[in-house]
Amino acid sequence: MCFAVAMKPGEKTEPRKQVINRDIRDNGLLFRTADPMTALKHVLMLGAKNAELRKIVAAIG
Repeated sequence: MCFAVAMKPGEKTEPRKQVINRDIRDNGLLFRTADPMTALKHVLMLGAKNAELRKIVAAIG
């Protein structure tokens, strides 16, 4: 099982500590899949900085 959780910097008291970002969903889950290739595509899409890169990632397998 592959999944990704949204993270954000901690509160002012501990800014270096990463905490789950629950703004998107209550559990912070971005996606969940049993297929490693799908998981890789989702992670690459999340990191793509522009539409051109997203197009390239979408064309993968």
